[in-house]
Amino acid sequence: MANICKIIIIASMILMSCSSKQQEIDQAIAQLGTLQCKAVTMKEERFALFEQIRTLESDTVNNIRTIDSLKGYAESLKSESLVIADSLNNALSRTFETIVTTDKDKAYFNTKMNALVEKCKSKGG
Repeated sequence: MANICKIIIIASMILMSCSSKQQEIDQAIAQLGTLQCKAVTMKEERFALFEQIRTLESDTVNNIRTIDSLKGYAESLKSESLVIADSLNNALSRTFETIVTTDKDKAYFNTKMNALVEKCKSKGG
């Protein structure tokens, strides 16, 4: 009988230790599961962030190309504008020296020129 009690006690201890071991494993799984879920979530966020960064970099490269192209066009327009401004200035000087010589001529010229400029502005060039 004493042996049976010993066997029952040992069996109970084994069962309790198995059950205790399972509880420890379950707790470890719960803790690791939380960390694993957090790691997966962070990985997904990280990939989404890097994708967003790649998109922005791509857009930035495209924007830089567009900006460079526009800068080139702006420089071309600037050069052309300066040439036209010089030509216009020379033509105005000659006109005021030879044709528009009186105050009445200047008033008439300015009125007509301003009307022409306004017409150009309203047409968009």
